[in-house]
Amino acid sequence: MYISNMYYIFESVLVGIYSCLLYSIIKIYITNLNSLLFLTGFLKHTFGYLFNIHTLYCNYGYACNSDYDLNNKQYKKALFTNYLWIESIIEGLGYLFFGLILNTFKLNKTFVIFVIGMLLHLIFEKLKIHQIFCKNRCV
Repeated sequence: MYISNMYYIFESVLVGIYSCLLYSIIKIYITNLNSLLFLTGFLKHTFGYLFNIHTLYCNYGYACNSDYDLNNKQYKKALFTNYLWIESIIEGLGYLFFGLILNTFKLNKTFVIFVIGMLLHLIFEKLKIHQIFCKNRCV
């Protein structure tokens, strides 16, 4: 159990850093906080597909590998479908929701994005949403 928690935390930190990188680029062009929060989450998920991060997660993510024999698994890039847009919208709404809550504490915006990225990743792991993703999207 301890090892799996360490994997989840490591993955969550990477997601937080990735979110901050996207946020840093987006904030140059968009100043509205609500739009920034939503677009960071939306683009994080969409670019995850386009940049093959989802494929990396399918092949090496702990949720995808924890229940299987690593030597016998073959994953390919999931099909580009309407599910990508739905998932990206949900992720964008998650960033918006948690961002508005955390913004009440007057924290640094980049730190808020980092925390949201980590928090959502951990929530999705604990709710087994990532395992559902692995089962249905990693083919």
